[in-house]
Amino acid sequence: MTIKDESLVKRIATVIGLSESDFKLVCNHANTSCVIYKLTDKHTGQMFALKMDKRRGKKVRAEVEYLRANNDLVFLPHVYQAGTVDFRDFYLMEYLEGYRSFTDLYQHNCLTPGHIQQVVEVLGNIQTTIESKSVVHKIYEEHYVGRLNKRLQTLRESFLHQYLESQSLRINASVFENLTFFWERRLQGHRDSFFTETGPYPGDTHFENVLINNNQQLKIIDPNGAMFLPLAYDIGKLLHSLHGGYDVFHAASFRVRQRAARTFAFSYQFPERRDELLRVLIKSILQRWGAKVLQVSYLSEIFHFSSLISHHLCNKKEALGFYLRTLELIDEYKKAYSDA
Repeated sequence: MTIKDESLVKRIATVIGLSESDFKLVCNHANTSCVIYKLTDKHTGQMFALKMDKRRGKKVRAEVEYLRANNDLVFLPHVYQAGTVDFRDFYLMEYLEGYRSFTDLYQHNCLTPGHIQQVVEVLGNIQTTIESKSVVHKIYEEHYVGRLNKRLQTLRESFLHQYLESQSLRINASVFENLTFFWERRLQGHRDSFFTETGPYPGDTHFENVLINNNQQLKIIDPNGAMFLPLAYDIGKLLHSLHGGYDVFHAASFRVRQRAARTFAFSYQFPERRDELLRVLIKSILQRWGAKVLQVSYLSEIFHFSSLISHHLCNKKEALGFYLRTLELIDEYKKAYSDA
């Protein structure tokens, strides 16, 4: 923590009436714009989580708006206060003492089929709304088309540009279509078939953001901030963690070596229970929502992978691992669905 950061946290603590507090940095991912501190009131011992933007932006304000608008959803953390200090947005929420993330449980072989079924049930209980075509088009353009086009442009301006313009790359012994060519065919023209119902889904339900305690109480943190999103957006995030293996590549638990201009040796290993848990997730999706939702959720998973590569460009190995895994996911999707 820098002296500047420490000073800002102290000023925020004063504003919210917690100037007599101990504070500790608990989360500062390089690929996000936010940071989280634990504040402990010296007089009462009560703990709070303070989240703030590291730079000017709308992310935290959008989260606060979403959390307050949906405070009846018991799986969301409670927000106490929110505001702005020195142009940095922040909010104070309950500190989830005793909770562990699905990522932590998964890595320690403690994530169970019951956990997977529980998060599916939580999403299944969210009240949905059938939107007009104009609303659906707006959501699709903002959260799919616009976002992905912007992220792909970032990739074209990075070290990955040398690979992106090729129609295919070779990974190990197989040839894979490049993601740019896949999305040229898939991204436009699917806004009507992509989803028909929306709801106050969190929008970022990957394993690191799903927490659970010993009483099996579940909380989902770090919402996207959108007021309404399609179900497939969040199902795609679950697949992103379990099927795609986001955590494996985020932890750089893989090997990659470039053999020629567009040829790579690429290997990795998923956690021990991955296949069992994935079967449970797929079965739960099919039973509750059907095959069409599963297909669109797989497409959302590819979208999430494609979009997030740009967040990892500061680590070339990590970004390349995400990139190659995205090509594998595209290939799996094409083999599973003939209309791809």
